[in-house]
Amino acid sequence: MLKELQAEGLVKAVRLAPRGRRGGRARIYYDLTPKGLSTSTMDRSVLFALLSPSSGLPASEKDRERMAERLLEAEELSEFGAALAAAVR
Repeated sequence: MLKELQAEGLVKAVRLAPRGRRGGRARIYYDLTPKGLSTSTMDRSVLFALLSPSSGLPASEKDRERMAERLLEAEELSEFGAALAAAVR
């Protein structure tokens, strides 16, 4: 997932060489790029707008709870699909 975000220019990776320990692994740290920060801010705003009460779209508390549950369900399905695709490769 992070490599895909990096390919889109949303994050940048910094690799650090292993220190002093034998058999140590190189560390990779990720940081948001300006494009990644603006994209995540925009996505956050959209999600808050969908889940918050609005005069333009009258939704009951029950409807908002159901939408939130569906978003969480969609996230779980997406993660499962990505893990399944990775396992098949």
